[in-house]
Amino acid sequence: MAAMETLSTSPNQRFALKAHAWEAANSQWVLSPQLWDVQRDAALFVFREPRWSVDADHWISDTKVRLSLRKYPGNHRPESIKVELDCASLAATILPATSTSLAELETVLERMLPGL
Repeated sequence: MAAMETLSTSPNQRFALKAHAWEAANSQWVLSPQLWDVQRDAALFVFREPRWSVDADHWISDTKVRLSLRKYPGNHRPESIKVELDCASLAATILPATSTSLAELETVLERMLPGL
């Protein structure tokens, strides 16, 4: 796996979205995301399954980031899953309205995509 790169940082620079980029197939890249507390130099959330990839990210506040996620190879419905991660409360919302903790996020997402 390649070195971790920073994709974006929160407006106040306290939190960062980082990713390990790896080539899953010829010219098909997966950006396996991780959410970091920069001040503490500690991960807040890391996917256990590296096939989760971030397609887009947007910080909506100093502590909240909205992600568009897909699981490689991406042949699932919905194609993309939108989530909001709250770094301050360690909570996640799978849009439009499924709330969970960061600790349970991956489990909830996996249940949404049976058979992958």
